[in-house]
Amino acid sequence: MKIYTKVHTNKEALKSHVAKIKKRGGTCKISGNTVTYSFPPKSDSGKKYDTKEKRLAMLRRSGRIMTFKNGPQIISDGLEEGARGVRLKGVYGTPSSWYKTIDEIMKAIDWKKMEAWHGDEVDRNY
Repeated sequence: MKIYTKVHTNKEALKSHVAKIKKRGGTCKISGNTVTYSFPPKSDSGKKYDTKEKRLAMLRRSGRIMTFKNGPQIISDGLEEGARGVRLKGVYGTPSSWYKTIDEIMKAIDWKKMEAWHGDEVDRNY
């Protein structure tokens, strides 16, 4: 757990800062105009693709580079479902192969490689 320290120039700024710390679930100690504070660890693993929900959300987004275990990459334009099953639509017209279910397409994607390449990027919701 990281501990932060901030020296404030006046009591009003200190009071406002302490209120914000407590609102976020943090703990603090006050000494004069100095506040020392920390926050509980996040429950999220910090990984982008560690749950089925996160993977499914990624599949449904447009403009994301999807890497398959057998090598190809597709700039996704979302999922397409049809009589043949499900596939990723390609932004530039090159879709993925057809898969019987969404679970099969999720198994075909190389999530470990994608996590290594994109895991520490900030998601800007483009």
